[in-house]
Amino acid sequence: MNRLLVSLALLFLSSAEGFCTSEAVPKAPALDYDVPQEELDSLRARAVGGDKDASRRLADYFIFVESNEFEYGFWLRLSAEQGSCESIGRYLQWVENRHSGVSENGGIDVKRFRLQKELCDSK
Repeated sequence: MNRLLVSLALLFLSSAEGFCTSEAVPKAPALDYDVPQEELDSLRARAVGGDKDASRRLADYFIFVESNEFEYGFWLRLSAEQGSCESIGRYLQWVENRHSGVSENGGIDVKRFRLQKELCDSK
């Protein structure tokens, strides 16, 4: 009986091997957070100039590609300050997770972003 189970398991694994290759699951373009090095300076300039989408793209790049939480927080907060509703929600979640939950009052930043999130959610 054990030999039968082992044989079936090996058969299953060998037939499933084709499903685990990178060819079987193409990378979704929407999940491609990489930014070519030659575009980083331009993206930073646009973000600092007020482009909330550029700020959010930098935040995504720094958390998903570089795994740099400090830069992520900086660019995500900037995007939230620039009015990105998505970034406001993500920033609040990041702050609450990072600080093991923020008290009900939170800081002035948290209060302000919670009010902005309520406005975004009511739209």
